[in-house]
Formats: sequence, C-alpha cells, structure tokens
Amino acid sequence: MIRLGCWSLLRAESQRADLIVTTGGVSKGAYEVVRQTMADQPVEFLHVAMQPGGPQGIGTFDDVPFLGFPGNPVSCLVSFEMFLRPALSAILGAPAPRLPLRARLDQPLSSPGQKHQVRRGSLQPDGTVQLAGGEASHLMHALAGSNVLVHVPAGVTELAAGDEVEVWML
Repeated sequence: MIRLGCWSLLRAESQRADLIVTTGGVSKGAYEVVRQTMADQPVEFLHVAMQPGGPQGIGTFDDVPFLGFPGNPVSCLVSFEMFLRPALSAILGAPAPRLPLRARLDQPLSSPGQKHQVRRGSLQPDGTVQLAGGEASHLMHALAGSNVLVHVPAGVTELAAGDEVEVWML
C-alpha cells in the first residue's frame, strides 16, 4: 500500500517537476519503499564509496531526472553537498558552490581507506578544525554544532593532529 501511495504521488507530481529528489528508502533493506517504487523505471541503486551517504539512486521517473538520497539527515546533507549542489551550481548558477578551504586538524582521526569520508567539525579562529560526532552520521547535534564539512579522501586511513584537510563551510 505504501509503494502504491509513493508511486501515485510521484506520477502526479512528476508532470510538473524538473527534477525529483527523494530521501530514504534507497538502501538494500526489505522495506525500501522508494527502491520498490522505482522497480519498473530506469533507475539504478548503487553504493558509492562515501561515508556517510553510501546508498544512492539515479535515473529517471517518467522521463524526469531522479536522485534518491539516503534517509539519514546527515547522509542526505552530505549527498546534497557532494552531488546535487555542484550540479545545480553548474546548470543554474545557484546555489553557490562550496569553496574549499584548508585547515589543520586539532586531533588525530582514522578513516576507512576505501571510502571518501565526510566528517562534521568547527573551524576555530586559529585555523584549526575541531571534529564533532565522530564517524557516526546519525548524531544530529554534531551537525547542528558544526560549521564545516571535513573531507578525508579515499585512500587515507590516518591523519595526525596538525595535518591539513580540506573543509567546506556550511
């Protein structure tokens, strides 16, 4: 019943839409309603090497471009910043692209080497970045208290206090 409701809503609204973006329901669980709804559409669900925000969907629904982001709020924000903001900036000129800055870590961190990790943090007046929330992407208070996204590229497993990282101001 939920799948039918989702399908009906998308079918009704897609006629007026330039782009469909959904959040949640794109992973590999048994009740992923967006994934189920897109079963007969040219949509691919995949896992990108990014943390948070690994599960993603891309394709079209009734010939309207479709992006499916994870449902976790932090994962969804990171997905928007990594994929949708740059596309909208390039096509429409808005929102403005995030300008990368460099900052020094105030503490060491570890990261899974096979993924691009995006952490939350606060840029301090002295140019250091203080990490918030660890690797756990579900901690909304860590995002609420952050003013930057900290990028740890794939292939990097350890960084020491004082190492330089790329940050994007929020």
